[in-house]
Amino acid sequence: MNKAQVLALMMRRNHQSTQTDLLSISELMAEMLSDISDRLSEDEFYRFISIGSAVYSHGLKQFGEDVEQDTSELDDDEWPGSGDRRMPGGRH
Repeated sequence: MNKAQVLALMMRRNHQSTQTDLLSISELMAEMLSDISDRLSEDEFYRFISIGSAVYSHGLKQFGEDVEQDTSELDDDEWPGSGDRRMPGGRH
């Protein structure tokens, strides 16, 4: 699949998430990356982290939202996001 095909899929309304707040988007990306991190090279993993950071930074500038606590040492179930903000169909 090429970049244009991926973008076209992302832009389809039926693929768009209703979970559009900054924390939910960041949480969804972190969940998906944690699921596949063992299959990525270190370079690939950090490229995704850079993209996620760019999305978060843009959202922070645009919407003024931020995570108010240091979350780096939290377990998955301690994350400040709501536990019911999960991918449809139980994927997480």
